[in-house]
Amino acid sequence: GLIVERTSGISYAEYVRTQLFERAGMRDSRYCDASTVVPRRARGYQLGGQGLERAHYLDHTWPFAAGSLCSTVADLDAWNRALHGGKILGAGAYREMIAPGTLADGTTLGYAKGLGVGSLAGHPAIHHGGAISGFLSYVAWFPERELSIAVSVNTMGPVQPLDVVRAIARSVLGEPAARVARLEGKAADYVGEYRGVGGLGEEMVMHVSADSSGALLLQSPFSGPTPRPLTPLGEGTFGLDDNRVRFVREDGRVTGLSFDATYALIVLRRE
Repeated sequence: GLIVERTSGISYAEYVRTQLFERAGMRDSRYCDASTVVPRRARGYQLGGQGLERAHYLDHTWPFAAGSLCSTVADLDAWNRALHGGKILGAGAYREMIAPGTLADGTTLGYAKGLGVGSLAGHPAIHHGGAISGFLSYVAWFPERELSIAVSVNTMGPVQPLDVVRAIARSVLGEPAARVARLEGKAADYVGEYRGVGGLGEEMVMHVSADSSGALLLQSPFSGPTPRPLTPLGEGTFGLDDNRVRFVREDGRVTGLSFDATYALIVLRRE
């Protein structure tokens, strides 16, 4: 935000209004503030001990360029179509923006420059979510069909916009063709406990087990307490919803895994 202000010579709020919102035709979007009266402005809620309650107050100067934009789902759809339709960036800058990141060891990430790239509901997608006091949102673009999906809820509760995006995508695009490979080696090669550091510096543990048929199951903080089936995709890679789990072999033995959750790449060692 500060770089934008110094290079443009105008405030960040004015920049996003003139260079982004107006270009995209977003008539109901603005940089948020506490004093402006906005007709039909939604209030944010959170879950408390007695049910829903007003979300904690947030001074929008705190997040600054990391958020604090007020919008509507119609405007978010307009943003999707403008961004992916060439109204915001030139062709070269757009290609660079959506190019997946690559680590020094050659690992390709599910994240590019500020956007998730990969798949949602089994279909190629470019996407990102947002969360701020009392509000959750998710915006996705499915390039093969030029389908735009934007979901916003004004409650920080059990309803997750990403789940709604996936449900809409499945309804519109259908279920993807099955892409399943054979398990490489034996299930016992993978079974065990994997430990390491999570995205926030906390200790993270994931458990890999096998069911009676020999299929692999993963229990992780990302998928909840119930073990979830892993879908073999080949070359030591497995699918779990839209996430990717890659097992690492050293001298023929599985010694670790990497869990690509789009916004975080978790690397764990097998105990």
